[in-house]
Amino acid sequence: MAAQWIDFYINNRQANEIMGVDRGMPVNGIMVDAVWDQLSADDRESIAYVREMVEPASSTINPPSPAKAVKVNAAIMPGIQEQLLYQRIDARQASRMFVDQASDAMRQ
Repeated sequence: MAAQWIDFYINNRQANEIMGVDRGMPVNGIMVDAVWDQLSADDRESIAYVREMVEPASSTINPPSPAKAVKVNAAIMPGIQEQLLYQRIDARQASRMFVDQASDAMRQ
């Protein structure tokens, strides 16, 4: 049900025409084009700025972390960090341990 609402909110032309830019610029570029003619000059200028200046200078969204990343971040990383911080191992050893243990965790 939530996914249907999000899809409606982002991708439905009628919904976007009703909302306009009251809640900010529509996320879906097609919907921006759909509401363009009903926008004020100021709103058009704001959207043009985002499209021309902000978007080209922005990076893409990071892909989701692998499912096993939780184990790596919660179980493997803290132990290695602690040993490194207390100087029980050096950076080279820490990096080798991390790669070995993280690789094993990802293969499981």
